[in-house]
Amino acid sequence: MRAGIILRAQRAIRVGRRPLKRDVRGHFVNHRLPCVTLSALLTFGWSLCTAACPSPTPLYPNAKISADQYQSLVASLKSRSGFRCDKFGPHQLRCGSDDVAEIWWLTEPDHPAHPAVSRGQMLLDPTGETCLVRDGYYAGLEAPFATWIKELKNFDELTIQRFKASQK
Repeated sequence: MRAGIILRAQRAIRVGRRPLKRDVRGHFVNHRLPCVTLSALLTFGWSLCTAACPSPTPLYPNAKISADQYQSLVASLKSRSGFRCDKFGPHQLRCGSDDVAEIWWLTEPDHPAHPAVSRGQMLLDPTGETCLVRDGYYAGLEAPFATWIKELKNFDELTIQRFKASQK
């Protein structure tokens, strides 16, 4: 029974660039996500955690970074063991590894926010609920970066809604 719940949760969380589809049994199909640590999600539950959710530990003092810092960050991510990427929408990659409970989004050269990266993490709030939090860094223009981060946060909210709906 628990294995079935885990599989349904994985299917609900693993969303790709296409809308979610269900097979004849009602299970989600056509999902891709390189890494999501579901053990914390299933152990502690899921919450929007708006005010109580901790912020991710910043990698840089500001979201605006230099081109050299951007290149260094991307190089350090790509050097991680088991790090892999999938296409995620136009001119974006969604990346991660099974060993780290982070998912990274990277822009590609034709994306308006390029060069930019965003990190999604699952953290625990003070009550023990799991939160999905996001930060990001850019070496280009601020306005396209802000728009992109807003789009990713909307994606996060939809992911949470889909997960909650799959638990009913």
